Amino acid sequence: MDAAFVFDMVTVIRGRDDQGRVYDMRGILAGRGKLLVFYDRDGIVYRNEHERRDFRLASRVAYESPGVGRLENVHGLCVKVALLGCVAIRSMVKDGNVVAVRAGLFTFESPLKPIRARRAVAGTS
Repeated sequence: MDAAFVFDMVTVIRGRDDQGRVYDMRGILAGRGKLLVFYDRDGIVYRNEHERRDFRLASRVAYESPGVGRLENVHGLCVKVALLGCVAIRSMVKDGNVVAVRAGLFTFESPLKPIRARRAVAGTS
């Protein structure tokens, strides 16, 4: 999926951490109001350039989804904040064309970006 589409998500599919090591998502399970995301290792710290923030992922990130556009009771995901360290993300809620992310006592909003196809590279199918 990552090779064919561009996803702009907090829980990224793959990349390089702050040490330059490659990491990737191993799987996603969803159902019964829960979403589980699995990574190849624990303690991944990566830079989200769009948000201009550093995030840390556990090997298992868990969300509850009580309704459409709502991910709450997040476990295994935090955002690095100066002087406070890594603050746990509590929820991500879609409101119109914006996603409000709550971390500790802070809330930051990001414009919602649609999933789009990657450009085909010559010689690939």
